[in-house]
Amino acid sequence: MKIKISILILLCSIFFSNAQNGEIKNYYDSGELEEVITYLNGKEHGSFKTYYKNGQLSELGTMKNDELDGKYISYTEDGLFEEEFTFKDGIEHGPYKTYYKNGQVSEIGTMKDGIEYGPFKTYWETGELHEEGTLIAFKDEDGYYDDPILNGKYDVYLPNGKLIQSLTYGVDEYNDEILIGEGFRINYFESEDLENLKIRDIEYLLDGELHGKYTTYHENGKINGVGEFFKGEEVGIHKEYYSNGQLSISTSYKEGNAIGPEEHYHRNGNPKKKGNNGLTSSGLGPYYSSVGVWTYWDYYDNGQLERKYNKDEYGDYEGYYIEYTENGDLHAEGYYVNDEQDGKWFDSQDGISYNVVYDDGNVISSERADMVVFQFTNKCSKKVQILLRYKDDENDGDWTTRAWYQLESNDTALLGETKNKIYYYFAETIEGDRSIVWKGSDSSTYRDGKTYNLRKRTANSFGKHTTKLTCD
Repeated sequence: MKIKISILILLCSIFFSNAQNGEIKNYYDSGELEEVITYLNGKEHGSFKTYYKNGQLSELGTMKNDELDGKYISYTEDGLFEEEFTFKDGIEHGPYKTYYKNGQVSEIGTMKDGIEYGPFKTYWETGELHEEGTLIAFKDEDGYYDDPILNGKYDVYLPNGKLIQSLTYGVDEYNDEILIGEGFRINYFESEDLENLKIRDIEYLLDGELHGKYTTYHENGKINGVGEFFKGEEVGIHKEYYSNGQLSISTSYKEGNAIGPEEHYHRNGNPKKKGNNGLTSSGLGPYYSSVGVWTYWDYYDNGQLERKYNKDEYGDYEGYYIEYTENGDLHAEGYYVNDEQDGKWFDSQDGISYNVVYDDGNVISSERADMVVFQFTNKCSKKVQILLRYKDDENDGDWTTRAWYQLESNDTALLGETKNKIYYYFAETIEGDRSIVWKGSDSSTYRDGKTYNLRKRTANSFGKHTTKLTCD
């Protein structure tokens, strides 16, 4: 709110402080009447008027002992109302009214000791009611008013007269503004086109909290979300939608807590994520989720399961975890304990699979999971040497013979790996007078020109395969 009191009035007040009583007229340098001021005992006292150069009235009001007192009105240079205020001892006190530049009323209300206080109305520039409510203010410990707050019913309208907000305000024990009772508000996407606003959401409130059904919208007008609240807490089924109308999320709530099932979908309609709360079991071990632990299933947009996992109420991983590639190959599998990988895990990285053992998130051991790894242990008191024959995957899977690997007494070593579960070996001691030989019935000629009878071994599964060489 602005008060357009002419500076010249104040200057003239000083100049004529000892002047005679009565009416004083001042003029522009070009000769036009600028103002008419009334004095009493050297002070502005009584009516005054100011004018634009074009002769149009600019201000009129009443002064009392050099202070505004009573009704004050200002005008535009075109003669339209600009603002109307009521003063008492120089302070706004009483009814006021402000106007748009086109002359339409902008706001009406009441001032009390210089602040807005009591009923008020605001209007759109086209003249229709915009807001209607009541303001109240409280004095602080120093006796000054705090900023005014809403108290009682407060309504908001569009220029077409549609009621888009109806709320009731009260005051709490700290003299702060609070919402009370039932109410609603319709929120719109921001736009300067007030005739074609698009609804963003509709909220129903009880004592300032969401209560009852609610609906949100995309800017294209399609529904974004639907659900229901009871005193600020989600209840029942809540749904969210993509802008194309396809269901995005569906979740069930009770007393503000998601209770499952929870379902997420890709834009093409295929499942994206599913979640449930309750007792579940994996197929990998004796893990059972407790109450409050959610089991989730994530999916690729082609419908292939991406991963299955559990999360506790804090969002930490807990229990069985399994993950697949987009074409359905196993990518990872194992257990979480307190959000840390623990125990045996299968993991695939860059096309290579590993069996990994974790302890509280730390790697204890790791070995290829898609290979047979040859491990030999020398349990003899003598050094031994070993010849191996296996399919070498780094050499196009051709059969390869390699020698000689030497192992000291009681040593263990990984000597090779292959995706083929069959391999052959020949071993012999190389210390002492009497040689001990480990051989079989499959012969192979090594590059030294000698032929060796190899022992065949077949691994039952991928992973580490240990052969113990004993002298007994």
